[in-house]
Amino acid sequence: MKILGSPTSEQRDLIRRLINGECICRLPEAATAQLLDAGTMVEYAAGEAITAAGAVDPDIYLLTEGIIRSWYWDGDVEKTAYFGTPGTMCVSFHGYLLRRPAPNTHEACCRSLLFKVPKEAYDSLAATNHDFARWCLDYAHFQLFYFEMKQSVIQGTARERYESLIRNRPEIVRNVPLKIIASYLGITPQYLSQLRKNLR
Repeated sequence: MKILGSPTSEQRDLIRRLINGECICRLPEAATAQLLDAGTMVEYAAGEAITAAGAVDPDIYLLTEGIIRSWYWDGDVEKTAYFGTPGTMCVSFHGYLLRRPAPNTHEACCRSLLFKVPKEAYDSLAATNHDFARWCLDYAHFQLFYFEMKQSVIQGTARERYESLIRNRPEIVRNVPLKIIASYLGITPQYLSQLRKNLR
């Protein structure tokens, strides 16, 4: 991880757009400014863990550039649970809520920039600013919506799941290594290579 410091004016504008584009609730400027003042920009290289399985990380991350994934070991098989694109909040809830080690790893799939907010600052803002607390609740509801939507979109045979990924998340197909996409689809990299050949 490389610490870049406070967000630039361009990054602040981008974060404003991202947080207001992820849910219905709009965060007023005063609360947005408080949030932006509380965090720092951090950079991760491809394959670098943002929050690692087994580690305790209570802080909040907002992806501003790149692609991240959440993955875990299922026996001796690596499985990708989901991908995140700009606007996605990255949190180890085990660490944030209970200060327990994370069961999953959040990892950068390519060079990625994130806005990191310490738990203490995030909680203080939620406790003292009603607008921010409402936005947090709305954002959480939309996170649950996206998980539900994923179940309805990524289903069927391996071919249908891959075709759905191409249609709905082309940026992932373009920027994420095949072995990671295969772990998300629940197939081997070799089978995915064959699928790609058949679809050409």
